Amino acid sequence: MVKLPKKKGHATEEMVIDGRVRRDDKEGNDEADQAAENGVTEEQGELNFLGWKYAARLKAYTRFMDKVHTFIIKVRKGQKLQMEKKAKEKDPFGTKRN
Repeated sequence: MVKLPKKKGHATEEMVIDGRVRRDDKEGNDEADQAAENGVTEEQGELNFLGWKYAARLKAYTRFMDKVHTFIIKVRKGQKLQMEKKAKEKDPFGTKRN
């Protein structure tokens, strides 16, 4: 079994001088804080890049879907016009009821 002692995080120099925290513990915590900061900074850059990439893809997809939507509307309107034209050819004077 491994035991890990709890240490005061973000210790100040005053705490070390007062003897409430050992210098080794403070330095270890400071190094851990720096490593965490470096990790966040590196990861943030990658996440930022992915965010921009995703946003660009979403914008392109939105434009594409707008074109698809417009195309579908034009096809449906064309179908309606053809149906009306055929109905008019069958009954040019509109005398028959459905």
